[in-house]
Amino acid sequence: MFPIKAIQREPYTFQDFKKYLWWLILALLLIALILYLRSRKKKTPEEIEAAIPPYELALKRLKELDAKELWQKNRIKQYYVELTNIVRNYIERELNIPALESTTDELIETMTDFNLSSSLNIPDETIDKLNKLLKDADLVKFAKFKPLVNEIELHRQDAREVIDDMKPKINVEENEIVE
Repeated sequence: MFPIKAIQREPYTFQDFKKYLWWLILALLLIALILYLRSRKKKTPEEIEAAIPPYELALKRLKELDAKELWQKNRIKQYYVELTNIVRNYIERELNIPALESTTDELIETMTDFNLSSSLNIPDETIDKLNKLLKDADLVKFAKFKPLVNEIELHRQDAREVIDDMKPKINVEENEIVE
């Protein structure tokens, strides 16, 4: 006779862990989804504006400036700061000239040199309008000059005309940009 054998456990099989495996996969997928949503890069306003063509962005900002009615609220200095920033940003993005870091005289000199040496084809009247606009804006910003209402409206029109004149022309027949 032999002694009674001890109780033996049944060996584990894959079927024993199958339900735990499904829960583990589901938890890992949920964690991966949460990490992805938290870590994905959201576009900043600067990146969104960089995707907009310079001409359209300048027109949009001019409309926003008109909607603010700054000069009607007697905040003329702020109006001219924003107006010149719009024009300078457009020049910087469209013509690749460092307009924001330059003084008015440096900017006009650079644009004149670029116009003479390359194929920008910017009319001299446009450069003269830009020069007058920026110099008058400098007077308002730094010398506390108060322009008249019709001068302010004329400066706004000049800003739009400068932007329009600097816009690259598209040749419809050949579908290429003529600068």
